[in-house]
Amino acid sequence: MTSAQARLAPLYARSVRLLRHPRTPLELLIQGTAILMGTGVLIAAIFAIYVLASAFAVAGFVLVLIFVWELTVERPKRKARLAAAFATTSRPIEEIPLHTRVAPAHWSDMLPGPLGAVVRTAPATLAAFLIVAVALGINALLLDPFASDPDTSVYLPLGDGISGDIKDEGDRTRSVRVTILRVVDGTEARALVPSPAPQKWYWAAQVMVENTGAERMGAPVWKLQDAWGNEYEPRAASPGLFLGDGFILPGSEARTGWIVFEIDVYAEPEWLRARTSGYPALYFASQALYEEKTSP
Repeated sequence: MTSAQARLAPLYARSVRLLRHPRTPLELLIQGTAILMGTGVLIAAIFAIYVLASAFAVAGFVLVLIFVWELTVERPKRKARLAAAFATTSRPIEEIPLHTRVAPAHWSDMLPGPLGAVVRTAPATLAAFLIVAVALGINALLLDPFASDPDTSVYLPLGDGISGDIKDEGDRTRSVRVTILRVVDGTEARALVPSPAPQKWYWAAQVMVENTGAERMGAPVWKLQDAWGNEYEPRAASPGLFLGDGFILPGSEARTGWIVFEIDVYAEPEWLRARTSGYPALYFASQALYEEKTSP
């Protein structure tokens, strides 16, 4: 043993004793802090592995942790207990008191072999499961279950004469084509509302919805969002002009009407969305958003 190792050996022994057998409240606080810090590092490591690799990599990492725990903690404990038991039984019989009662080194030694092994390794196993559960919970919280899937949603420019299809790839029997015929705002849009509210601003789009498939299809549901993230629901237009969203369109038929939104005065529409349940959403987007979503 070198001089450096000789100097570090007492410090290492004291640290191990402090972590395993705290004697004072301060030492207990240090032990708890060290356990929390170690648990935090393990959670961060497992979460990073899960993000960068997969759940199989996490499982492998946990198995490695259990194996290391077995080699560094559990196996030395068992060897120490066996050595103590062997030393006791190897003493000369005349040195052993007549009424000596040797208690088991650990209460789990009184259990049957397999059950005792489970009890001895339970803390490490439960800690591993807890770490994995926390990591998966953090990962679930970071995911937005309501976010639109950019791979399935269709983005088109918001403007006159633009059309897009609501359909599933490969299905020619069920599809709806939506065409923006005209977009108006301000005074022109206000004239479409039967009882316009004072000092309100309106935005409207004249839309044609055409069933391009053979089977009946429901009308799409509409929503408008401005550049500030505010979302608006359509309001009823004057009789005979309102397109609505509660009708069923037979195959090869079309319907034309207006969709009107009551928006903020300075709002700039970012997208107009047409959505039919079970199909990719169709977005008529502003130029900036369209370029962002469609650029390679």
